[in-house]
Amino acid sequence: AEGTEVSKTVTDLNGKYKFSIDSFLDYTLLAFKDGFERGATSVETNTNLVEVFNTEITLKAKAAEIVETAEKTFVKIDNILFEYNSAQITKLSTITLNKVVQTLRENPTIKVSINAHTDSRGKDTYNLALSERRAMSAKTYILNKEISADRLLSKGYGESQPLYDCLECSEIEHEANRRIEFLILNPEH
Repeated sequence: AEGTEVSKTVTDLNGKYKFSIDSFLDYTLLAFKDGFERGATSVETNTNLVEVFNTEITLKAKAAEIVETAEKTFVKIDNILFEYNSAQITKLSTITLNKVVQTLRENPTIKVSINAHTDSRGKDTYNLALSERRAMSAKTYILNKEISADRLLSKGYGESQPLYDCLECSEIEHEANRRIEFLILNPEH
């Protein structure tokens, strides 16, 4: 509580942590993670009757940036990753989606189109269906965070709008083509 760092630890994959502290002292716990605002809480250990103190710190996701260009206005994010050949969002990508959710919360009048794209590998009809499922998966995630359905559209484009239109694409080009974009439909927000 006096500003001296006593201990430092990293949480496990579930966000759990533990370290030793002394009785009859006041502590301030600081928590931070990329993509989130810092969190803090106070802990008083003015008893020696308790062996374990359970303290939670909730970190608020940072909002994603809104970018306006001559062609479009969009929410700038890292790419949303999915399990291979699936519409299942990876755990890592939920951090990115939480940034989109925070942007929507901070800008309650904007509406977005969730546009999903695939690379050119595979059949056109399969890629179109996969992109539709992925767009819907991202939309469902955001809806589950209590964002109104009337603010969200979702559409899959398959391989029809590549960033890199190449006959023999590199893996980096394929990865760039597999993307989800959050286009703002009413940029006058």
